[in-house]
Amino acid sequence: MEIEEMTLGDLLAWANSLGVCTFATGSGALEGRIVCEKGGARIDVGFGRYSPTIGDERANMRFVSVRAWQKDGGMGAPCGTLEKAERNVRLYAERYGLSEEHMQLSLF
Repeated sequence: MEIEEMTLGDLLAWANSLGVCTFATGSGALEGRIVCEKGGARIDVGFGRYSPTIGDERANMRFVSVRAWQKDGGMGAPCGTLEKAERNVRLYAERYGLSEEHMQLSLF
């Protein structure tokens, strides 16, 4: 599926199909995004648009925004492909202890 065609529900299904961490629909300030959080760490994913100039024309392109936060700050990246978004979700989940593997180990 192309990013341009995706709904928030499609994004949620895609993110959860990665098996990295469990995402849910965000609320409040995170409405319109999907969220995986534990303790003071969070990854949120949503859509954004940018308008680069290509030749003499302005294109309106959609991207997936992947952001990660911990108590003391965060990082984020716009992703033009689902492959890049997946890499960032995996990286941030590992870095902030949100991967399913980390969550299962913390139960013991």
